[in-house]
Amino acid sequence: MSEAVVHADPLTVTGRLSQLGLTEAVLRESVQAGITSSLTCTRNHPRGFPGYLAWGEVTRSFRDRQVPQGWHVNNANGFEGTVSPGGDVKVVVESGDDATGRQLQVPSARNPKGMMTRTAIQNNQQAEFSDIVKDFPSLKKMPVRPGRTWLLLYYYDAPAQQIRLELSLPTHLTRGGRISSWQERVILKSMEIGTAVTVVTEESSTGDIDVAVERRA
Repeated sequence: MSEAVVHADPLTVTGRLSQLGLTEAVLRESVQAGITSSLTCTRNHPRGFPGYLAWGEVTRSFRDRQVPQGWHVNNANGFEGTVSPGGDVKVVVESGDDATGRQLQVPSARNPKGMMTRTAIQNNQQAEFSDIVKDFPSLKKMPVRPGRTWLLLYYYDAPAQQIRLELSLPTHLTRGGRISSWQERVILKSMEIGTAVTVVTEESSTGDIDVAVERRA
């Protein structure tokens, strides 16, 4: 498998997101909205609800910002995504693991993925990689290909009181449902949480919807 193209420099990030019809502010504000909502939950909420709430609020916030720009909701077969006006970019929200947002590590979704994610990744694999290069400023050599599914990964690092996030293009899913490689990663600057909270982490599994659970005691 080829190594992922990683965009982490602020200028590169801005340029690549612009090609995809997105801005860093939209992604950061959407993720922040979801994490903030989940941190209002207590131990009396049902198990798994805080994580589901985070995922739902990130998705809702992203759509609130992008649908007025011509994007549309696509939830075919329960696979919740938001698609660009030309149909060339689909964004799916996923909670990531600890490697999310770390340039020198390979992230994955927090929980194993299902058939819909596998199908989306197989579609991503059909892209020709010959024009993918690693050196900026060759962004104009990286066309947006039809129907590619990008994952908006987010991770709340409780000890560090930090939210990390990235928009990345997955290219391989193991038999166990773990995303193991990426064609391209757009890593955004992490966000600090100003107010300390006590966080309990649990696993949440709702089919093909996988969200980290972070909640306040």
